[in-house]
Amino acid sequence: MTPYVKQKIPSGSLGIDRIRTPDRTEANKKDIELVSKGWKLESFSSAANNLLEAATRLQKEVAAETKYWSEVLAIKEKGWKICRLPRERQTLGVQHGFLEATPVFRDRGLAALRRADDGSLYVDRGIHATPPKAVRIRIQDDGNIVGVSQPARIKHDDNTSIQETLIHQARDSLFEEELFYELNREARSLIRHGVETTQNQILFQLSDNRQVLVDLVPVDDAAASDQDMTQNLPANDLAHAIACSIRLLLNHAHRKNHRRRTSIPAAISIKKKPTGEYSLLQPSIAYLQHSSHLQWLTSCLHNITATLFSAGLKYRYWKTKPPSKDTQETVTSQEKSIPLVESLVDSFLGVQETRMAGGFCTQNNWYKIMVRTDLSPSALGTEFVVWTVHSALPQKHITQRFGTREDLKEFLLYLFTLDIVHNIPFRGSRKPVSSASGASREETEATVHGADGDDTKSTTWEPTFAEDGEITASMPGEKYNKKLKVTLNEESLELLCMSLSSTTGMVEESKYIWHVDETKGEPHTTLQETLRRIEAGG
Repeated sequence: MTPYVKQKIPSGSLGIDRIRTPDRTEANKKDIELVSKGWKLESFSSAANNLLEAATRLQKEVAAETKYWSEVLAIKEKGWKICRLPRERQTLGVQHGFLEATPVFRDRGLAALRRADDGSLYVDRGIHATPPKAVRIRIQDDGNIVGVSQPARIKHDDNTSIQETLIHQARDSLFEEELFYELNREARSLIRHGVETTQNQILFQLSDNRQVLVDLVPVDDAAASDQDMTQNLPANDLAHAIACSIRLLLNHAHRKNHRRRTSIPAAISIKKKPTGEYSLLQPSIAYLQHSSHLQWLTSCLHNITATLFSAGLKYRYWKTKPPSKDTQETVTSQEKSIPLVESLVDSFLGVQETRMAGGFCTQNNWYKIMVRTDLSPSALGTEFVVWTVHSALPQKHITQRFGTREDLKEFLLYLFTLDIVHNIPFRGSRKPVSSASGASREETEATVHGADGDDTKSTTWEPTFAEDGEITASMPGEKYNKKLKVTLNEESLELLCMSLSSTTGMVEESKYIWHVDETKGEPHTTLQETLRRIEAGG
């Protein structure tokens, strides 16, 4: 024994005896052989069963992997980007978001493609998974909903898998959430233009009685039933047009971000260039408000000219083309590379501008009106610019700017009143300012000198307060004079005649009115005939 064993084991604790090995009989040898054969058979059977179970398990695993990868391949063949997850390199994911979106939504645009126990694929969006949502546009007129936009519904064929449908829903919902997020950012910068944000809702005015409501609502069965009830509202087309425009503009912003990211960067600067809000609401609001102002202006000019036409005065107005841009303007190589579709959308993002022009009865006198709508954060909204050339003005050529419809309407009525007053012929020490457009020389002379051609009995008309529509008249040799008061508004023209007799001192008044809605073809007295009647009436 070794010294260590001798130290640890006391003496006399181990003993050795010689024993005789018993002899094995044939029966014992046969039993041992049978037992060993049985153990071998059992071991072979157990190994075979294990191999069969492993083969079955492997077959199921191969079938599950085949099913999983076939579904992954089907998703990839549909155009979806497949990549590894940044924090789980062993897991595949699908990029259903937009790489040019803001970081918070760009990071949420990657979902894991996990495998179930049976090999089927399911999309795991993580903790950011939310029910499908969509931006809804509603048109409200006098407190009543008259138009609701319908969310886009993608129609899939029979071969589209459930997982691909879920990917589409995830992409659309993420896009709608980003859209509403960017709309809220832009709305805060458009507060000065009447855009409000209250209770997860954006509100802005289109006209005095019509406004637009923008909110984010879930897309479920209840919402689908509500949409079925609002399919036949009169302003659904307008709501749908606004909804399409803001979605197209967000896609356009993504394209611009991609072009900026892939182009040659600018020189390094200490100042970081700020990232502004996307122009999503601003173009739609500007276009709709500009159309509303233009429609009002056209209606106003139509009513005024129709009123004057009923009095026999012919005034015209027309829409002019915007001034052409300088063709010699240099275009950079970057601008040349912009696709035509993006250039078309960029033109929609610009300032809305429309020009109208018209002529007065007095010759060589005219006016031009420019309606300009700019809703950028530093702009003032809609502005009306009027250029006027008229011989009766203190300055022959004036330019006026207005910010409201009422001020523009008041100025237009002033111009037409001034032209009417100076269009009435008068004689005396001064010559007539001008004659009515289209009238013959003989007719003008007959009007100036009287219908009977007697100059001694002709009435002299003198504008006293032309800006107020007042004209005085006197006849040589007579003991009375007359005063005319011209009052013009959008729907009627009123001529008030006041005559004063020097003998009795009594004032006699007679009023003549022409309306805008007078029936065409119905005989009515013109302004010139009324003046002749006043002259002849004494």
